[in-house]
Amino acid sequence: MSPRKYVPLIVVVLLLSSLLLIPYSRSIQSSLPNPPEGYATLSGIDGPSPDMPIVELHASVSVTAEQFRELQGWNQVFMTDHPHIVVHLTNESDTSLAHDNWERSSSVGDGTDIMLLHNDWVMPFAVRGYLKPVDSKLAMEGLPQQVNGWMEPLKWNGYLWGVPYEINPYTLLWNKSMLAKAGMSEEPQDWESFLVLVQKLSQGAEEATLLNLSPDSIEQLLVWLEKFRKEEDAFNMMPEITAEQRELLVWLNAQQERIGTFRLQQLDGMMQAIKSDKLLSFVLPWRMYEGLDNTVKRSLIVDEASLAHPWVSGSSYVIGAGCQVEQEAMQWIEAMVQQGGRSIPAIAHSEVERQQYRADPDWPDRKRRWEVLWSRYSRDEIAMNDFISELAHSRDEGAARPE
Repeated sequence: MSPRKYVPLIVVVLLLSSLLLIPYSRSIQSSLPNPPEGYATLSGIDGPSPDMPIVELHASVSVTAEQFRELQGWNQVFMTDHPHIVVHLTNESDTSLAHDNWERSSSVGDGTDIMLLHNDWVMPFAVRGYLKPVDSKLAMEGLPQQVNGWMEPLKWNGYLWGVPYEINPYTLLWNKSMLAKAGMSEEPQDWESFLVLVQKLSQGAEEATLLNLSPDSIEQLLVWLEKFRKEEDAFNMMPEITAEQRELLVWLNAQQERIGTFRLQQLDGMMQAIKSDKLLSFVLPWRMYEGLDNTVKRSLIVDEASLAHPWVSGSSYVIGAGCQVEQEAMQWIEAMVQQGGRSIPAIAHSEVERQQYRADPDWPDRKRRWEVLWSRYSRDEIAMNDFISELAHSRDEGAARPE
């Protein structure tokens, strides 16, 4: 038989053999190990691809132990969803030293990739060259229109330098029952109406505490001072003690016996004073107000004008100047903000658009000097005249600091 006659038979045998081997080849393929971590399988191509190498990020925050545990959980979820990104998350337990440590390391080029900065510190870090701008679309996404004025501390030189994580302003609160006893259905709108209110309350058998100011919170004093600042001078993050505010401080000193000194940690004491109509007004961060019992909240009036002022006890995520993987850093920030941030009910509480104010990169340093002075005055170590004089002096020191 001619060899050519065997060709059709050989072809048939090969085809049958291929069909028989298909199930076996599939079982072998299914038993192959998964691609190693750090590689992604390209669509339509089996096997590992080196197109997505491992990216490492270092993020540093300064939050409570409970908040840090939450962040650790969210970070683990993020790394599971993004296996090519490894994020080393650390917590600076001493909040008072955190920003100093970050500033020190940033100044020598050893700053971390991502930081959760107090909003007061964003502009100073940007001005000193410690940060990179952030994606403005992401930073503003989902924020109400009236937030624009609040964003000023995060802006400099035409760029946005932080993604808001929390906006938690201090707010002035009034005892509704005590206002009613004085024939008022709302809080005083200016200094003159406040003095009328004080006069009416002074006619009672027992003089009540007019205002509570914590000795360790300069923000509370500033919010109270800003409440009675003239409108055209408001919304300024470079507070200068005007002649009018000097008079307010002198009045405050004269009423020292009627000024409470509860600290924020003594909230229960303040609430008891409110319930017994022994405290007219006090200042709290918005989150603390939101956490009050509903019965207590109904007994209070929120001074919406105080929410317009720039003493914002909030924080924003920023990207360090030395970060080499900005895209991955923004991915991580976006995930963290979506999980636990954007708590801005104070802004939603008022539909009034916040006017923009001038931010000041020297403000955090000056604020710390003011805190020391306020604490010394509260402990009777210096007189009010000395306090006022030192405030003006510390302002001049801040203005003289080179950028």
